[in-house]
Amino acid sequence: MNKKYLMILTVLIAVIALIGMSSMVGAAQNHPGFAYVFTNDGVNAINLNNHHVKTEGDHWKQQCTGEGLDQVCEAIPRSSWPDNANNTDKKIIWANFGSGVFALDSKTMKFTKILTGSTSGNWAIQMPNGLETYVAARKPAQEYLQIDADPKSPNFAQIIASVPIPFIPSRLQPGQLGPGPCDAAITSDGKHIWEPDVWHDTVTRIDTSAAAGGFGIGTQYLTDRLVECPGGTTRRVSPFMTTVSLDDRYVFVENLEGGGGTGTESVIDISVPNAPQEIIRFVQSPLFSTMPRGGTCPEYTSVTPPLTGKVVFLDTTTGAEIEVKGGLGRGPLSDEFTKDNKYNFMINSRSDDITVVDMATLSIICTVPFASPTPPPPAGYGASTGDWDMNGEEFLVNLRRTNEVGVITYDDSAVGCAKFTYTDTISLWGTNPGGIVVRAVNASK
Repeated sequence: MNKKYLMILTVLIAVIALIGMSSMVGAAQNHPGFAYVFTNDGVNAINLNNHHVKTEGDHWKQQCTGEGLDQVCEAIPRSSWPDNANNTDKKIIWANFGSGVFALDSKTMKFTKILTGSTSGNWAIQMPNGLETYVAARKPAQEYLQIDADPKSPNFAQIIASVPIPFIPSRLQPGQLGPGPCDAAITSDGKHIWEPDVWHDTVTRIDTSAAAGGFGIGTQYLTDRLVECPGGTTRRVSPFMTTVSLDDRYVFVENLEGGGGTGTESVIDISVPNAPQEIIRFVQSPLFSTMPRGGTCPEYTSVTPPLTGKVVFLDTTTGAEIEVKGGLGRGPLSDEFTKDNKYNFMINSRSDDITVVDMATLSIICTVPFASPTPPPPAGYGASTGDWDMNGEEFLVNLRRTNEVGVITYDDSAVGCAKFTYTDTISLWGTNPGGIVVRAVNASK
């Protein structure tokens, strides 16, 4: 072959190789950011480009102050329910621990603790503007707290206001002295927080808007029991976690009702914040295996509209119909919406899967089993929480009992349940993984 043509061919091959490498680099950068997983042994940081876990090191486990004999080290607390509400651009992660919450710098791993007065449950939610964080402090505090979350403020990480959650004594579960506020879900404009009261069977709206006079109680919606109703006026829905849809139209609520890890899911229409109304209760199938029989619940009357095939319970307090739909997994503990708001993912701790709801029809359409190569322990994987990557293409969920994170890929161009596929399992060096929070590499606020 002519040397001139050989040289041209060599150059062409090199150019093609460079283009290929460029494409590979571009593909690798399709999933920017890190997922921070809180474990018993510190924070595991997952590079979302390649699913590699950063090497175990002391700064991921503890923060130390002082030197030599004066050095004092404190372990980074495990957090079961850190705030992951669309704050990927914020450097500070707000998370819970046994007796309060803490603000963790995602770059330095330095943290500041805030004691809330509650030793049995704390949940934090940061305002979209990043200036305040609100905390549901359950027991014994039974109140909502407002914390200065601006790192530049002289009052950073200090409690600046509080408000008790109202309750009706007759609605409290036996042995409880307050409503038991849990979790926190905030609307996109930051004006309303919807929180469940696990011992009071209510979902309370916290109003943060200045137009309403500032931080205070807005509306308290009474929920009533549909599953295994024991009769009389006893109500045990036990709403535990909440998530607001990205269009601020619905709040999804995980209920502990049913016993034995059964659980249900409520869909409450909050399009009119002052007049919330539950419209759907998701339960396991078949419907009447756990539904009340013979009109045993005076709060609800079972009605089935002619020719619709629907199962509807009539709320005799408000006159509203609540449609009951089957197909839910067992033990729903939390949920997240896809970033396009087309679907809702319910994480089921007892059936080791995710229930997918189509937001256009508010119907269950798919179940995605956890497909880790590690067999589940007798009690299951114990999944409880998850978060989306920056692009909304991969959903990461904690497989607590196998010290792993499962990855579910969402591809809206696929057909049917092929849109949702379990694609990877990430092994952690930390044990008992709890909450997962995704942050951008360049998070700086």
